[in-house]
Amino acid sequence: VLQMLATIYVSLDATERGVALRKQALELAGQIWGTPSAPYAFMLGQIADAEMYAGRSDEARRWIDRQQTMLAQLGDRSSASYAGMLRTKGNLLRREGSNKLPESKRLLEEAAALYRARYPNDVGYSGTLFFLAQTLRGMGADVEAESAANEAVAVAGRSEVSGVEVPNAHSLRGAIRDSIGNLLGAEQDAATAAQGY
Repeated sequence: VLQMLATIYVSLDATERGVALRKQALELAGQIWGTPSAPYAFMLGQIADAEMYAGRSDEARRWIDRQQTMLAQLGDRSSASYAGMLRTKGNLLRREGSNKLPESKRLLEEAAALYRARYPNDVGYSGTLFFLAQTLRGMGADVEAESAANEAVAVAGRSEVSGVEVPNAHSLRGAIRDSIGNLLGAEQDAATAAQGY
């Protein structure tokens, strides 16, 4: 229940309240399952995500490093929590500058492969592809960036999560298509995105 409320608050940009509730859920997970445990590791990742989307990269790194350490203690390299950790860590690296883009790409590609193989309906899948497309675009790998954006559009289109995920995916792909000279494709994506906003 705390995690559900926290997600609602974060989606409404009430980040402070959302993070506070996730910290309460983290404490509860520690009391019930102890540490290290999968539920505790999951909540560490949820706090990191909230901090990342609020633009507090330093705080997000602190929480994601704790999650990464706990997942290693658990020997976990295949759960949805592990995929989420790779996604968040990869995106945080992307924000650090061009010299970190190759490592960001590696982590995001690993996350995408894990989501694709084991968790194709997880909400983190499309976010991973968004970040990967942006990373590849930043590296000048335009063809690969468009391919990642194509996959993001497909994943968003079958998502059960309502909101702006589909128009965001088309907007991202449209920007990539525009930069590589595919103006017709860019216009089509822009039109689809506009209908969804």
